[in-house]
Amino acid sequence: MRPHLQDLIAEYRESLRLARRAWRLAESPGDREVIGGMIRDLQWTITYMETGYPPPERWGPYPRVVPVDPALLDRVRAVYCEFTDRGLGERAAMRSALWNELNRLSPMEREVFVLVVGEAFSEREVARMLKLSRRTVRTLLQRARQKLVVDSLAM
Repeated sequence: MRPHLQDLIAEYRESLRLARRAWRLAESPGDREVIGGMIRDLQWTITYMETGYPPPERWGPYPRVVPVDPALLDRVRAVYCEFTDRGLGERAAMRSALWNELNRLSPMEREVFVLVVGEAFSEREVARMLKLSRRTVRTLLQRARQKLVVDSLAM
């Protein structure tokens, strides 16, 4: 939980408690519907403030939000800053080294690895795109990861 939001979250939790009590005491279905909407909004807001991510929606264009560990983002930012601080020659060398590593993989392993790791598609989406079974995609991804790890350890 974000420390600077603790007081605000406590107030929202109290409002949620009062809204639930009002919903139980409401006599007409119209009142219950309005108060129910307020309860859903309060729950959504509390979850968003606690996690820093909007809760997953059950419908709409964005059905799933994948939360990311902030510590991981810091490491990614550090690598990105280091990469952008380098000169064009160094960046080209890094890019070339990356493609040399990926070229050690078979074409299918490379395709699956780039789609899952580089483009952040799920195994299910990759299987659908490449018209393969999920098990095949998982096997290809596992082989690619093993080759890259084993090759990097051998160096």
